[in-house]
Amino acid sequence: MAYLRYSAQVPADAVPLWSDAVPIIRVYTGSQAVRQMRVRFYANPFEVASDQLDPCDFCGEFIVSYQPANAVLTVDGVTQSATITQGGSSQAQAASHLLYGSDGGPMVWPHLTCGIRYDMVVDIVPELPDLLINLCIAGRE
Repeated sequence: MAYLRYSAQVPADAVPLWSDAVPIIRVYTGSQAVRQMRVRFYANPFEVASDQLDPCDFCGEFIVSYQPANAVLTVDGVTQSATITQGGSSQAQAASHLLYGSDGGPMVWPHLTCGIRYDMVVDIVPELPDLLINLCIAGRE
């Protein structure tokens, strides 16, 4: 199965040096549903290209088993929860059951620390032309 890979960088100045930060991710689907979308976070202190990172050296990973079309999935590292809204509704529903980790186990919530760059890598299949992923970082004390 061929995956399309997208990556985003979290700059070192967005990551606390002495405490940690967690991601808040919003996935907006358009006209097509998403199945088996994998999201991984990698510490990248030497700022190498995302395709040069060791694929087994991630510090957090989750897989979205399914997200319907025209929905917004929010994966919140602060509350360690997931919610979904559909069709423009403002009523959020619990969605943690749609997330899992490696080999079907529980997801690993990433904690970004040490004031270094991190890379978020998203693998999807097939190509989804109107998929939008928003990444925010929330510092914790």
